Amino acid sequence: DVVLAAVTQDGSALHWADETLKSDRDVVLTAVKQFGCAIEDADFSFRSDRDVVLAAVAEDGEALQYADESLKCDRDVVLAAVTQKGCALEHADPSFKRDHHVVLAAVASSSSMSDLAFEFADESLKRDREFVLAAVAQGGTALRYVDDSFKIDREIVLAAVANDGDALEFADESLRRDRDVALVAVTQGSILSRGSALRYVDESLKRDRDVVLAAVAQDGHGALEYAAPNLKRDRGVVLAAVEQNGWALEWADDSLKRDRDVALAAVAQSDLASNHVDASLLCDLDFRAKARSFGRLL
Repeated sequence: DVVLAAVTQDGSALHWADETLKSDRDVVLTAVKQFGCAIEDADFSFRSDRDVVLAAVAEDGEALQYADESLKCDRDVVLAAVTQKGCALEHADPSFKRDHHVVLAAVASSSSMSDLAFEFADESLKRDREFVLAAVAQGGTALRYVDDSFKIDREIVLAAVANDGDALEFADESLRRDRDVALVAVTQGSILSRGSALRYVDESLKRDRDVVLAAVAQDGHGALEYAAPNLKRDRGVVLAAVEQNGWALEWADDSLKRDRDVALAAVAQSDLASNHVDASLLCDLDFRAKARSFGRLL
């Protein structure tokens, strides 16, 4: 009962359990439901117990690595694993690495970095244009692992960056210079890459005011860092950036860190902005009073 209570709270506690309890099915099932990879510490017989393995991979797809080979050939088990964590595809039977449905489920997994699952797909799928188009639409950075001929394919790259702007990192240079592709990358990708995908566009587009404005409207701090120096001196661009994220003032030209309106807009948006306001303004009593009106203590 003590061990059962322990693994209910922390499945990894199975590691320290007595060997007899590692052979107790109820204890093991409880443990893997809480911590999938606890199956590694369970009696070896459970690696071929379908219900135990299904429970383990439902909690952590990576637990598939500990399953018996017979269950790595079980479609339901593999689908459960890759749906929970795309990279579990690495541990599946090779036949599933050629399976369109399984590989797409892996790439579409909600787990972090699920797009990396495409690394483990069969090479034949990485050369299949129709499949690649479907895959990058589910997980844009899967573009990293596709055949090089598709990294210069505009339709495929557009589908990839529409899903995740960071996919632009893996596109051919010619498409990183494509203004339309860049605009899609900085405005339509995943919320984590919108704006900051500006880091991957060609240098010529980092000088393009409209592209940079579109990027800072999505992520002021993440985008302004990669803008060309002339745009870090552009009052309109910097204002747009700090109004989206006050911390973007960090990347503004020093002249704009002394600009009262820009600095106030930044401070109004974020406490962190005060770290980048010019000292001359921090000593200005009127500026400090206005900052306090936003609830900021300078």
